[in-house]
Amino acid sequence: MSDTKQDLYTRILDQASRDPGFREQLKTDPRGAIQSSLGIAVPEGVTINVVEEAPSTAYIVLPHVSSSTGDTDIGAAGITWSAASNGCHC
Repeated sequence: MSDTKQDLYTRILDQASRDPGFREQLKTDPRGAIQSSLGIAVPEGVTINVVEEAPSTAYIVLPHVSSSTGDTDIGAAGITWSAASNGCHC
C-alpha cells in the first residue's frame, strides 16, 4: 500500500483517537510512537512536533519554502521527507 501524506496523518490520528497510550507517547516521543505502533521508521533528520489542540486554539501550519533538495525516505511506500523542509513529498 502506498501512503500519501494525508493517509499517514489519518493513520496517526485514528490510532491516537483509539489508543490513549499511543496518544501520550505521540506527545512525548513521536518518533518512537510512530515506529512502534505503525511500523514506520522516521529518519533521524526529520523533526516531528506534536501539538494537542485546545478548544479555543487554532493552528495554521505553513510549509517551509526552500530551493534545496535532499529527500529522506520515511519508510512507507511512496513517502519521502525533505530534510530541508521537514515536509512530506507523496
